[in-house]
Amino acid sequence: MSTRLQTAAVAAGLAGLGLVAAGVTPGWMAQAVPADISPQIVRYARQMLAATGLLLLCAAFFVAVVDPARHQRWSAALSLHRWAPRLAALAVLLYVAVYFPFTAQRYWHFNAGVYDLGVQDQVVWNTAHGRWYASSIEVGNYMGDHFKPLVALLAPFYLIAPSVYWLLAFQTVVLALGAVPVYRLAQRRLGAAGFGLLFALLYLLYPSVGYVNRFDFHWEAAAIPLLLAAIDDTDAKRWRRASLWLALALLSKEDIGLTVAAFGLWLAWRRQALRFGLAWAATGIGFALFAMFVIIPAFRAAPSDSFVRYLWLGADPIEMLRNLLLRPDLVLPRLLGVDAVRFVVSFTAPLLFLPFAHTIILVALPAAVYNLLSTEMAQRVAYFHYVAPIVPFVIAAALLASARIFAWARRVQAYWLVWTICTGLLIFTGWHSLVFNNPLADDGAVPPAWTRLPNEAAVRQALSLIPPEAAVLTTNYYGTHLAHRTDLYLMFAPADTTGLEPAELALFNTIDYRSHHPWACQDYAAALQQAHDQGFGLVYNVERVVLVQRAAGDRAALRELASALCRDEPHASEHASEHAHEHAHEHAYEEVQP
Repeated sequence: MSTRLQTAAVAAGLAGLGLVAAGVTPGWMAQAVPADISPQIVRYARQMLAATGLLLLCAAFFVAVVDPARHQRWSAALSLHRWAPRLAALAVLLYVAVYFPFTAQRYWHFNAGVYDLGVQDQVVWNTAHGRWYASSIEVGNYMGDHFKPLVALLAPFYLIAPSVYWLLAFQTVVLALGAVPVYRLAQRRLGAAGFGLLFALLYLLYPSVGYVNRFDFHWEAAAIPLLLAAIDDTDAKRWRRASLWLALALLSKEDIGLTVAAFGLWLAWRRQALRFGLAWAATGIGFALFAMFVIIPAFRAAPSDSFVRYLWLGADPIEMLRNLLLRPDLVLPRLLGVDAVRFVVSFTAPLLFLPFAHTIILVALPAAVYNLLSTEMAQRVAYFHYVAPIVPFVIAAALLASARIFAWARRVQAYWLVWTICTGLLIFTGWHSLVFNNPLADDGAVPPAWTRLPNEAAVRQALSLIPPEAAVLTTNYYGTHLAHRTDLYLMFAPADTTGLEPAELALFNTIDYRSHHPWACQDYAAALQQAHDQGFGLVYNVERVVLVQRAAGDRAALRELASALCRDEPHASEHASEHAHEHAHEHAYEEVQP
């Protein structure tokens, strides 16, 4: 090895040690940054410095030990032809074994909401009983909310056993299977099964995949493996099979059509398949427009409520489009602001920022733009189902960019570079998924799986008293356990008691203040008083779990409970507000809405 290369290796090692020290020593950084900088940003910078330091140390090590004369041995080590497929399959099984119990635990302990698990559970249950896409929450038919016709495919499982666990298992399995096209694409493009294993692991560890899985249930999660399969098959020039995946992806949600159109344009631009790409570009945009402006309004008898999130752009879609194209003073601050930077970094940092090195990342641009322009905070972070159209192309961009770098490294026999990138990807992705952005941890975004209510037994006892055919009103985290009925009504905000009128029973856990609309004891007291005024009586009151029934129970006891509920909680309102936001600074999720 040349003296110059050895010197560079030593310098990189020393720099790595310095950055590691800087990353794990917060004192000087805490003093150096302005006081108005978010503590989360400081913590993020520290951890990125530490990970960068480790990466530089790896680079120094591989430069020092990997002599070009040994490249055949290192190349063989990368291949893993016999073991890589088995290890990748094991990783997929481990993902399912971890995430399915995790999501099931969230549901079982009342930490999964009607938005968005209970709504879709009711839709599938109704469809299984011949009431296609029927819903009693927000719209009469779910197709008037979002165009997801494929959700009906899960209805036959409800004929075997009507259980929400079918939805949770399906989502986990299909997300896990996204590792298969990633493995195939990496093995083909990088020339070794070991690289297929590496990128399959990176996909399964990728934080956004885990976050999509944990947040209740959304059919569009299936778009992630479907779009990855389409990328793999177009790369292999299997056009018919790619068309199947793209068609299924279109049917997973109305806005996926915009991503399919962008993918078609990219294929045409790259001259990989001009006619194929243009055909799917036209199909994607046409389908998205037809679903948003014809199908959804037809079922809803009104325009889609998704446009409410963009009213700042204009009063109607035409004005929104005109301002989007002609008013950069309105649009650019949102697309180039702090939220946008955090959004982009959240996707690319776990993959060593490699996605920027390949043009396929441009396919994610439409979804990124309409997410960032939304007033809904959940769309402007990388941890909810709204990122489903983005994730496949971020993963593919990192993979294809790595293939280019690795091809150059082989030509110059710089195998230290190959191993450094491999190690760096594992460090960065593993660091983000296990330390910094762990989907299995409590980050304040949604209730974690491990939180248990102090009065959980009383909640279950109250649920057992509700007849399966009764019309019920309840709050967000309990409707998921009452969704297998035709009439389920939700009191999502404290002041919303409209669901009381058609309800026969109402269930409240009056110590549960969880919501992005902060609940307080006084809100429950007002709801109980409203129930009394509408003819409800008290039928169950244990550990502040309250069940009331119309034209039954003890009305006098309900009136007394409503007036006495908050007598011992003079500061309940302040407590509720603090509880609702105590973890909000972690990821700025306090504005999350359904």
